[in-house]
Amino acid sequence: MKTVLQQYGLLILTGIIVMIILGYVFSTSGLTGQIASIKPEAKVTSHSESGTLHTISSRANPTLEVTTKKLKVGQTYDFIGSGDFNVVSHNADGTDLPVTITKGVFTSLDGTSKTDIDLSAVNLSAYKIEEVGTYEFTYYIEETFNGMKKYTTKTYAFVASKR
Repeated sequence: MKTVLQQYGLLILTGIIVMIILGYVFSTSGLTGQIASIKPEAKVTSHSESGTLHTISSRANPTLEVTTKKLKVGQTYDFIGSGDFNVVSHNADGTDLPVTITKGVFTSLDGTSKTDIDLSAVNLSAYKIEEVGTYEFTYYIEETFNGMKKYTTKTYAFVASKR
């Protein structure tokens, strides 16, 4: 009898402990009750956010305009500033935005060779035209409005000649 109580006593004791733990976890004052009592600080409803969503979605993307012109070999040009190519970039409010050039490609005059321009190795504010051909630059501007990024990307081609 003593052996039977030792064998089943451990099993009964483990069952009682498991019941106590499960009772705590699933009671209203226990763990699940505490999780259920957590209330959000603000509720997002379709009505309360519709104005903000409409403002963001209806806002126009930033405006980017670059005036292209023929380039002359041997001359130095500012491809980013407003001087040589009248680079204009602004958001819907009219605030000026910084312009970056994300890609540059040179194509030879006969079109047989295309070369990527290493933008990290050149100064696009004072870029010297070395060869006759077409220079394509991809301009990029962005703004963050109410946490959303709005951007514009455009590629412009500039033709370089000897005269």
